[in-house]
Formats: sequence, C-alpha cells, structure tokens
Amino acid sequence: GVGDRERLRRWTDGMTGYPFVDAGMLELRHTGYMHHLNRETVGWFFVRDLQLDWRLAAEWFESCLIDYDCVLNWGNWAYFILTQLPAREDDRPGGGPRYTLPRYSPILATPQVLEWGREHDPAATYVKRWLPQLRGLPPGLAREPWRLCLDGSAGGAASGAASSPL
Repeated sequence: GVGDRERLRRWTDGMTGYPFVDAGMLELRHTGYMHHLNRETVGWFFVRDLQLDWRLAAEWFESCLIDYDCVLNWGNWAYFILTQLPAREDDRPGGGPRYTLPRYSPILATPQVLEWGREHDPAATYVKRWLPQLRGLPPGLAREPWRLCLDGSAGGAASGAASSPL
C-alpha cells in the first residue's frame, strides 16, 4: 500500500482520486480558503479514510488558511477524531454504540466525499473548476470518474481512481 507520507502528500496536493476532496485541497492551496462543507469533507476523509494523524492536517491548514483561527482550526480537527474513538455503550435507554459511524462502502468510510458533492455541487461546477481534466465529463462522472473504468466506456481514461483511497 501507499505509505503515510505519500498519502499525506497526495491529500495536500489534491491528488487523492476523489474529486470533491481534491477540489477542496486545490482551492485551499491556491486561494488560502475553503468552504466549511469542504473543510468537513476533507477532514473526515483525512481522519477516517486515510487514517493519518489529525495533527498533520491541522498543521497543514494552519499554514494555508487566510482566515486561520487557532481555536477553530484545532478544535475542528479534534472533533474529526471523535469517530476514531472506540465505540462505547450509550447511557440512554435503548442506547447503542456512540462515536461510530457506519462505513459507506468497503473502501470509503466517509459518505460526505460522495454525498455532499452530489448535494452541494450537482452540476459538478466546483469540481470542474479545480480539476479541469474533468470538464468534458457529465456531472456524475466528474464527481466519480472511476465509474468510467467500471463500465468500460472510457477505455481506462480514469485509471488509478478506481483503487482510491490512494
């Protein structure tokens, strides 16, 4: 598999293979800003899917954000790690495990990576702005280019993305 340093580099460079994540990271790199939905998405992805030390991401955001605030940045990153805590029984009646979320798929633990892109960028305008190589694709395929490989219609044009995360 890909080592921790390489996964961190691909995340900071916007090369994870998940367009909504990559667009957010490229926006951050080029403008020093990222919308709060993207901040949440890339945060969950970093912690839950890449399973890297959240402090690396907090430091990266600290070095890039033009609207950086110490309390908000570090507080939000600490919040992202809550889903990594072991499950414990809820003390409410009928309670079950807390601090756990169901896995979205066998390889993707963060549903926001796909769902929020569909919901908040239905025409894939944001994704295509930051990933110009996807501009010729319809919105659904621009958000999930690995589907090109799965149905065979692109002759492998999106090879590499199908094996994500990284």
